[in-house]
Amino acid sequence: MARNPVRTLVVAEAVAGTSLAAYLATMLPEAQRESIPELLARGGVWAGKYRQLDPAYPLSARDVLRICHPPTGVYDTPVLTVEMVLADEARWLVVNKPGGWYSQATPWDTTGNLVGAVQTYLQPRQRGAGTSFLHEVNRLDRETSGIVLFARQKALAGPLQAAWSGGGVDKRYAAVVRGHWAEPVLIDAPLASAGSARFQVDPAGKPAQTQFRPVLHGEGWTLVEAHPLTGRTHQIRVHAAHAGYPLLGDARYGGGKVASSRIPGDFFLHAGRLSVQVRDETVTWVAPLPAAWRAFLATVPDGETAWAALGWGAGLAPLSGSATG
Repeated sequence: MARNPVRTLVVAEAVAGTSLAAYLATMLPEAQRESIPELLARGGVWAGKYRQLDPAYPLSARDVLRICHPPTGVYDTPVLTVEMVLADEARWLVVNKPGGWYSQATPWDTTGNLVGAVQTYLQPRQRGAGTSFLHEVNRLDRETSGIVLFARQKALAGPLQAAWSGGGVDKRYAAVVRGHWAEPVLIDAPLASAGSARFQVDPAGKPAQTQFRPVLHGEGWTLVEAHPLTGRTHQIRVHAAHAGYPLLGDARYGGGKVASSRIPGDFFLHAGRLSVQVRDETVTWVAPLPAAWRAFLATVPDGETAWAALGWGAGLAPLSGSATG
């Protein structure tokens, strides 16, 4: 981890008028000075409420600067490949986001995320075509893999966003939880912020409902389908933990590891099926499971039946195909 991922500086009157880059060169440790151009280009410097990317920006007395470095000390450089693209047409782009990618800009980086990767992917086809519209309709947590929808027409962005807020979408997730979850259940439990980027069941919170259905049982774990009927932050993770079956490896909500060292990744939550009703059309996309999970499920009893048991469709051969998840 970076020792000081966020640092706050208050500009003194004596240096008012100094350029931002020159000021940073005097205030940052020597080991970080060579990285100032990238720090600025990535959008990791804030002046008050706004990012400041201009090295020549003249500072004013009492300006409050926030210097944001990546928590790991290394910038993410995600690359979107054609295997990750589920649909690419004039109306929309649909992507199977890998786990570990941020869906949007972070305080320290505007480019090392899914939006930046999509823009880079589309760039060769947009040359000479003028500015191309791109709107990220839904987002997934960094750890979550699966379907993210981008509108490519301004006239379509509103109807798609309205579908999201008005119940015109059907979302299905695959999740691996700790323990033996035996029966389908509907969790109806309001959610509220618990601080520190956590959420909790709270009678005074916002209404939240999730249907869970067990699909496959392993040694100390269960693969379930999660069908959120509402769209609260961390909803599936909190509801699963509330039911007594936290996501395997999800330390934030009480999920520990199990004995099998073959289980890949930190925890598994995959947005695998999405149906959207827009205007008079209903469109459905299905995203293959991540490659590491396809390989793992192929080694466990009845693992090859997991996709059929999810009931999301047979077209993508997720346990034996070569598509990248």
